[in-house]
Amino acid sequence: MLRTDARVLFALFALSGFTGLVYQSIWSHYLKLFLGSAAFAQSFVLAAFMGGMALGAWLASRWGVRRAARASSPPTANPTPRSRWTCRGRARKTSTP
Repeated sequence: MLRTDARVLFALFALSGFTGLVYQSIWSHYLKLFLGSAAFAQSFVLAAFMGGMALGAWLASRWGVRRAARASSPPTANPTPRSRWTCRGRARKTSTP
């Protein structure tokens, strides 16, 4: 089952990359008409694409760090009432002779 899920995921990534290339060529064509030069249009499209990639990587890293911090925190960092009771009970049992 994991193999088919991975294949679907790879197909979605390939489709996403293909649509990105199509949008890039469309934008560069229209910007060439607007700016009058293909070099300026390509430079602008490439800068916008790289800026979007950098912004996405920055946001993903912030999200990943927060998620990893939550996953690796001990259960007593933000305890629920039951876990507080359990932690206190275990501490009392281990500290008594």
